[in-house]
Amino acid sequence: MVMMKPGEFFSLHPIFTIGEVRQACFRGKADQTARARLYRAQRAGQVRRLKQGLYQSRPAGMEGFPPPSPLLVASRLAFDAILSHHSAFEALGAAHSVFMRLATYWTRSSRHCVAIENVRYQPLLHPSALRRTRREEWGIETVTIQGLDVRTTGRERTFVDGLQDLRWVGGWEEFCHCVDKFAYLNLTQVLEYASHINSPALNSRLGLFLEHNQERFYVGAEVLEELRKNRSSVPVPLIGGDKTGGKRESSWNVTIPPNLTVALGELT
Repeated sequence: MVMMKPGEFFSLHPIFTIGEVRQACFRGKADQTARARLYRAQRAGQVRRLKQGLYQSRPAGMEGFPPPSPLLVASRLAFDAILSHHSAFEALGAAHSVFMRLATYWTRSSRHCVAIENVRYQPLLHPSALRRTRREEWGIETVTIQGLDVRTTGRERTFVDGLQDLRWVGGWEEFCHCVDKFAYLNLTQVLEYASHINSPALNSRLGLFLEHNQERFYVGAEVLEELRKNRSSVPVPLIGGDKTGGKRESSWNVTIPPNLTVALGELT
């Protein structure tokens, strides 16, 4: 593999880690060589340090540095970072709103939230059921953002993860608007991922949502029956943690808060 010139690397990598530049430009050389070159690039205004080990390149022709892409920054904050929840909706081109102050990513390592350029970067440990069975990589795909490869949860996992924990998606309405931008859902994969999570409460919520949007996502009776067999035996709120009460749909044992729209076609 031919090594790049640092200037070429900077032009192709709006956000990068010191490990990436070392691998691309200084492979086989002492670590200090890469650090010295980055120091000179900083002095020349070619790059700037966002945090320890993480850098931003200045685009050609610009006087200064634009705000860094939160998705790119989040994708480089851990060696195994996978964009999640609303950040995943954004990466997949399905976000209803743009989150300028929050980005989330899955990781195997427990890390603290960090703030960079007024954006909060929240690491999330993979669901415990996935960690136990070593399925953390389930439902992951790679997309290209500003020329860089970025790992994100795919449609089906993003849909299920969002319904499982709406606080990282921006709430119920934002979740519904995002999901409505999906052309389709692979329901076989939805059921498979739900089986890995193994949560009766999640199965109840999934069943109710898919039943209300049966035509939109071509939901067959067998899909609803599979979820119904594994639904919660006790009432659960559609929105986790909600205590407002509301109407209970007995077939799914789910309580729907007052005035909440569940069918995507009824969203305003």
